[in-house]
Amino acid sequence: MGVGVHGGFLKEGVDLPPGADVFIASGASTAIVANRLSFCLKLKGSSFSIDTACSSALVALDSGCKDLRLQACAAALCGGVQISDTQATLVMTLAHELSSLGRCATFDGTADGFVRGEGVGAFWLNLASNHSEINEVASIQGIDVQHAGRSVSLTAPSGNAQQTVLRSALSASGCSSEEIALVECHGTGTALGDALEVGALRTVMNKSDTAKPLLLGTVKTNVAHTEGASGAVGLITAIQQMSRACTTANLHLRQLNEHLQGDGHGYLLFPVELCKSIARA
Repeated sequence: MGVGVHGGFLKEGVDLPPGADVFIASGASTAIVANRLSFCLKLKGSSFSIDTACSSALVALDSGCKDLRLQACAAALCGGVQISDTQATLVMTLAHELSSLGRCATFDGTADGFVRGEGVGAFWLNLASNHSEINEVASIQGIDVQHAGRSVSLTAPSGNAQQTVLRSALSASGCSSEEIALVECHGTGTALGDALEVGALRTVMNKSDTAKPLLLGTVKTNVAHTEGASGAVGLITAIQQMSRACTTANLHLRQLNEHLQGDGHGYLLFPVELCKSIARA
């Protein structure tokens, strides 16, 4: 069997530069990005690009996991990349999506949008039953992808849908909420998005043992929102934190958003400095 290449990419407009040659078509096409990796690395499994906006990298990861389980490939290279252009930034500015503070102040009461970032992250996947010479740094116990369907608007997040997909992923992993110590949140730094995400986590996790808190963080406060690559960047961050039994700080968090205060259950923590309290399994 071959090696599959599943890449997440957020498509943005491309202007024809002066003196553009015949290679501009393949060079500027996101459809060719995954194929180029297969070509350069001589990989013969399925090879395709996925654009689901900010979830692109994680949807690519889900696709790779499914192909492995179906034995459609022996291994899978999955990831995401983001390179931003000024036109898209202008549109987001006009739509008031970007932070007026120039910071991703996730979970803070002043959060009013996100800051754009660029990045790339990739994962080499193989089944746990397949012995590999590559040093394995983490295992995926459960993964799920769903859509909210009809909601308040096309772009508005749905708290109920987030609860559903969280429960599904937990069920697939065989883990209970009591075993979860850390969540790397999407956390773009919008008043609505942050509140709905934390609300869904509070409902689903619902830890009975408050002595074992759930740490909530997001790398976006450190590196901004890498959009098409953000899922990969977030997963890499979670892996690094768990391997070191610590969590990074939520930068720019000064006063917790009042809508995140909850109902008195004190098991949700939002670290504002390096925290070395994640229990190892």
